[in-house]
Amino acid sequence: MSSVAELVARIEEISCAIDRQKRVLADLETSRSNVRRDLNALCDPIARLPLEISSNIFMKCLPKISLPLLSSPPLLFLSVCHGWSDIAVSTAFLWSSLRVESSLKQGFLETWLARARSLPLDLSLSQDLDDSTREVIKQYAHQVQFLQLAVHFPDELGIRFPSLERLTVLVVSGGFDEVYLDACMETLRHAPLLVQCELVNISVAEPHRIVPECLTLPYLRHLRLGEQRSDGSVKYSTTSVILRRLTLPALESLSISELDIPADDLTSFFVRSSPPLQSLYIATTEDHPPGMDFLYFIPGLTDFTMHFRHYTSRNMPGLETIASGRGLAQLRHFAILGWSLSTTDQKSMLDALSSRHTLDSDQLESFRLILPGGLLTEDLVRKWQGLARDRGLDIYVGTS
Repeated sequence: MSSVAELVARIEEISCAIDRQKRVLADLETSRSNVRRDLNALCDPIARLPLEISSNIFMKCLPKISLPLLSSPPLLFLSVCHGWSDIAVSTAFLWSSLRVESSLKQGFLETWLARARSLPLDLSLSQDLDDSTREVIKQYAHQVQFLQLAVHFPDELGIRFPSLERLTVLVVSGGFDEVYLDACMETLRHAPLLVQCELVNISVAEPHRIVPECLTLPYLRHLRLGEQRSDGSVKYSTTSVILRRLTLPALESLSISELDIPADDLTSFFVRSSPPLQSLYIATTEDHPPGMDFLYFIPGLTDFTMHFRHYTSRNMPGLETIASGRGLAQLRHFAILGWSLSTTDQKSMLDALSSRHTLDSDQLESFRLILPGGLLTEDLVRKWQGLARDRGLDIYVGTS
């Protein structure tokens, strides 16, 4: 019978043999994988194409939104074979856009952006920026052309983007603090080439304490101010403060999802900026929204939509003036949404629109009137149809 020592030695000998065989097996599996890659490279038509053509094919395969997923291009290309991996890494455009929706491994973002080399970057960040991410963004900030931030604490924005052309900032939650707007203004200040900007849910607590410091953005053509947020019964003002702090001489389109600005301030903004504004969308929940006098300072307006979330007859005279053409002669498309006009008000609007045909400069092409729950009698329907026929207007009047 073998001794204990002999059995232990035998077990150790067998274990060493097993380890050797495992290493041999691992080497064989690696060799098989390499041979398969080489075979794929020889048989793969992509690998035999010129780099310019194969790169273009890869670019056509990109999804609309580039996510850091192994199952989606461009990362998917890296796992097919050495040839595809080499093509993907050599194609800088594949790495010039990225949406980040969760935390990334250390070094992932830097590796991704480095592959874009010197190309302009399109980044969408749906998380708060940790220190390592901020440092990488700072390193590549000079290349960022399009930036979307859906963040909790936008006070972390303090990064300069000298090449930035399009910016979207969406605050998704967090406390309410003046630093939100200040951080956005600081970003705007260091983005001299900005063309398009969206500020959504930007909070401004106690705006009367802020001393406006006017910032001129000479190239900004499109501005959207998203809906305000409220915390219980507390409402936070944004539009009034933002527009008091901006001068936009190149502005072509303006969308305001919650109008909270006094008429004088809105007029001052347009007088100060004197923009070539062509498109204007304004929504308001105010029972007494500002008058329409500010429209006289943007005579080149061609597309105007006014969205009332509560009924009011306060602005009926101003809207009639616009409809008649005495206010905006170059207007092509006019819409009034969510307004429960009475039959009398509708007849006044019909008369105003009918009178436009006497204007030599009349350019109105379409009119929309959305009347949720509003009155629309058979007589009014015939009048609207007659106006559309006689004037050649594209007219829609309905409840939605």
